[in-house]
Amino acid sequence: MDVNATEELLTPPQAGRALGLDTYQVLLLMDTRDLPRVKGDDGLFYVPLLAVRAYAESHR
Repeated sequence: MDVNATEELLTPPQAGRALGLDTYQVLLLMDTRDLPRVKGDDGLFYVPLLAVRAYAESHR
């Protein structure tokens, strides 16, 4: 997934809170590519906000 510089990125704990999931569950979703992961300039992995919203919509 291409992410532009202006797209908001969430940490796995933030994505988990938005989805009502544990951080571990978000990490599993990132590993299975159900949620995309983006490596930040700081070396940490993030989830695009738009992907979190799309996942939430498709799993109501």
